[in-house]
Amino acid sequence: MINLAILDDELRVLGEYEKKFSKSWFEKNDVDGEILLVTSSPNEFISTVLKGLVNVCIIDVNLNSNTNGMSLAKHLRKLGYSCEIIFMTGCLEYIQQAFEVQAYNFIPKPGWSMLEKTLINLSKENKTTKRNIIDIKCNHEIFFIPIEDITHIERVQTKTNVYTQSNSSIYSTYEGLEQLVNRMNDSRFKRCHRSTFVNVEFVFSLDQKRKVLTLTNGEYCDIGPKYYDNFKTQQNWRNFLCL
Repeated sequence: MINLAILDDELRVLGEYEKKFSKSWFEKNDVDGEILLVTSSPNEFISTVLKGLVNVCIIDVNLNSNTNGMSLAKHLRKLGYSCEIIFMTGCLEYIQQAFEVQAYNFIPKPGWSMLEKTLINLSKENKTTKRNIIDIKCNHEIFFIPIEDITHIERVQTKTNVYTQSNSSIYSTYEGLEQLVNRMNDSRFKRCHRSTFVNVEFVFSLDQKRKVLTLTNGEYCDIGPKYYDNFKTQQNWRNFLCL
């Protein structure tokens, strides 16, 4: 599914987005998607994207503010966000920088026809590509998290907390720890504590004395007494970490 966030400084253009890409347009073109946000505010745009619901961003470069669309795109990439970025702008001199942020397309304004084709193609690609995504229900919101982005999962009292490398947010759900891990069905996640599963791809170091795993993002995972045998010898920890 395509979840769009659109950023442009011209209110007239924002109105055109809402008019052209109505619910009927998505249905007519067999595109599974919707617009989550249409805004002229860079702060509102970034805040919405950081919630993890948006997977396609349409951005104008010239925003008539203290920042520009290219800087925002670079910021998202620096944070590790892999959402598709489409520039639709009159600032053609930024086309080279668009390649640097792995933009899906760079469309000169007004490029409505090209944008329609781009979204239709993107939708077709999504349908033919298996998405390694887990849905996590947090109160009244459902988040769709790339599994490869999850560093570890921990049970804390009555909730299961999911931690990711590209977002400072913690996704807390009432779903059971084992139930969630079973749904992911991913061999990279191994139990290091009765309340913790760790993604072995993010393990940076092992402290045998403190019985702690340090992850690449600086987070720590305790090793429980029942699971410490996995780390006593070189062969054991190599097997655990799939080395």
